[in-house]
Amino acid sequence: MVIYKVNPLLEAMSYFLRRANKCTVKEYSEQLIANNSHEAEKLYEKMIPVLELETQMNKKIEFTDRHIYYFFGFERKLIHLSEPTLASLILPMPSPKNDFNLKEIEDSVKNMTPQEMRYDIMLFLAPEEMKKYNNPELVTADEYLKFIGRLSFSAEIKWSLADLHANFESRVEELFSLMRPAIDIIIENENIYASAIKNFEMITPQSFDGNSLVQSDINAKYPSKSETTVYPYIFGYNCAVLYNPSAYKEPLKNDLYIGVLYNVIRLIKDSERFATIMPQTMKILADKSKYEILSYLGKHSAYGQELSNKFNLSTPTISQHMAKLYNAGLITSMVNGNKVYYIMNKKNIKLFIKQLKTDLLGK
Repeated sequence: MVIYKVNPLLEAMSYFLRRANKCTVKEYSEQLIANNSHEAEKLYEKMIPVLELETQMNKKIEFTDRHIYYFFGFERKLIHLSEPTLASLILPMPSPKNDFNLKEIEDSVKNMTPQEMRYDIMLFLAPEEMKKYNNPELVTADEYLKFIGRLSFSAEIKWSLADLHANFESRVEELFSLMRPAIDIIIENENIYASAIKNFEMITPQSFDGNSLVQSDINAKYPSKSETTVYPYIFGYNCAVLYNPSAYKEPLKNDLYIGVLYNVIRLIKDSERFATIMPQTMKILADKSKYEILSYLGKHSAYGQELSNKFNLSTPTISQHMAKLYNAGLITSMVNGNKVYYIMNKKNIKLFIKQLKTDLLGK
């Protein structure tokens, strides 16, 4: 299911993350123009609604040291919401529950038990280590502090994590008070990004299937019984983010946020990539076995042993062929049970043919 409505809380977090970590929309657009991509002008035009919203927010929001405290990345590098900041630890999954009712979301965070709060923070920072806990109630304050001590972060960040534990409710109140002006601006200025949502609606119809995007682009484990709701993402215009707000409940329900320019940027990158690797791609397709396998995968999905039997080739040979076809962007893969199925990447094949026409026929 696709819902053409933005999540104001997620958008506000993304705006502050970009601003605190110096990866604003304006900076990205300037870098795009400087790179002089042949598609830069077309892409820049589509970025204008996002730029206008960012400009409006920059004018009306005073950016302070407290914003940096909550939104500056622990890794001190270009980040997005999947990497840790104090804000993302307080709100690790800003889901659209309660129809984006900010007060109800704030209250639900404040009402978390200390054990739930500790568990969520530890799960965000070290998911593998948390497999030994099957119940949040098992995470004691002492274990939390020992966990912080084992982290590779600076002493300053470790102190912030200890402070967050000791003053969680007041930190939640402060974070929401910092974010509220941005959320109000996003809600009040829907007209600015309406065209971006309209474009998103055109390329992401109600019938859109998020499964293939999750498996091919995000590489997330995606249970077949999951229910996914897709939303447009304004300040995450160039990425796709998957959240699992019901990660411990059945059936699993995912929120998939797709950047309003994600498909456009991906197509441009793929097109530019093919322009530079055409000779290598031609060499791969010149091999009779690889060509026949690719042709077969245009009509069927198949796993390694199936292809081995079909083309009378050894399993290691099939694995080598699949690796080369996959790295060239000519096939994609998906996991079903304990098997990896391959299928032709028809989108990239079309780009390849288009680039071949341009190179050979000038059209």
